[in-house]
Amino acid sequence: MKDRHAFMDLDWGHQHIKGSKFVKGKVHVHFYELKNGTYVKNGKKSRFMNNKEMKLYGSIIRKVAPQAKFR
Repeated sequence: MKDRHAFMDLDWGHQHIKGSKFVKGKVHVHFYELKNGTYVKNGKKSRFMNNKEMKLYGSIIRKVAPQAKFR
């Protein structure tokens, strides 16, 4: 969250075919952009988690979804 609005989220539950491509089960980061006063997800800017994010969130994701894969 940034200023009480989502600016990114981590996802592994779906396959990505637009923009960056990810298979289901691989953790990737989505970004949000402000459009017409509303924050919307920009699927074209998705990417794999970086090392800092893996260190911060990796153990939490492992507890929730042990089958999730990083990179």
